[in-house]
Order: sequence, then C-alpha cells, then structure tokens
Amino acid sequence: MDEKEEILKEGEYRTCDRCGRSISAKNIVGKCIDPECKRFICDTCFRGNCNTCDGVLCKDHAHYDEKTDTVYCKAHRPKASGGCFIATAAYGTPFEPKIDVLRDVRDDVLMEYILGRGFIKLYYAISPPIANIISKYEWMRSIVREMILEPLVRILSKDRYK
Repeated sequence: MDEKEEILKEGEYRTCDRCGRSISAKNIVGKCIDPECKRFICDTCFRGNCNTCDGVLCKDHAHYDEKTDTVYCKAHRPKASGGCFIATAAYGTPFEPKIDVLRDVRDDVLMEYILGRGFIKLYYAISPPIANIISKYEWMRSIVREMILEPLVRILSKDRYK
C-alpha cells in the first residue's frame, strides 16, 4: 500500500501534522521523508521534492539551494567547498583541516536558518577584499589565525577537532 492510499483510507479529512489545519485528503501531499519528521503534510506546508531521491519534504526539513533553485533532503544536500576567504588567506591554503570545521558549521548549522543564510551572503559580499589585505601581510595573517580563527575553531569543535 503506498502512502497516498494510506492517506485516503483514513477518511475524507485529515489534520496536517505540521500546521494542524484540517484539510481534505486530496490536499495532503504525503509524509516528509526526513528521518526526524515523518509527518503527514498538506500542500501549504510542502516545500518540494528532493532533487536527488524525489522524497516529499515539509518546509522545516527541506534544504533549498537558492543558486540552483533546487530542494534537497538532508541526506542529499550538496556540501559547499569554498567560500572561507578570510581563513584561507590567514592559513595560506584552502586545504587546512581547521577550515573544514568552519565549512561544516556553515553547511550544517548556518545554512539551516534564514539568519544564518543572511550572514553567509553578507560574509561572501564583504570578505574577499578583507582576505586580499590579510593575505599580503604575514603579521596580519598571524593575528587573524591566532586571535580569531584558532579560538573560534576550538569553540566550534570541542569534541570534534583535536
């Protein structure tokens, strides 16, 4: 029995598990595929289908890529690889493992929230010229590394990074 049949067998109306509205069975899109959710969602709470697995996602669990106008589930969301301009300038390479901690926080935490995504956009807009200045002076690279980045990485990765 597929998901739609299960919804229709329950009667003409059902409550959306996300918004709580009573809606007709035809307006139930399906169950969110996020393992932490699995709620029945209505067409209003529906964000889209995962571009990779085509699973149904509610607005709480869809990861929207604004650049490509694409929706992904948590398991299939592509990881961004660049963008840590200031850290790259301070360490002198984009391959420093400590920069991966910052990328993980960006991808796994900040991207989850509208304010986090706004912060990322602002950072991408203002950090390239700052990184350019930092990269020119070893004393500035050292200060940024030792006084800003190293403490930040330690805080963000207490148990994760040693």
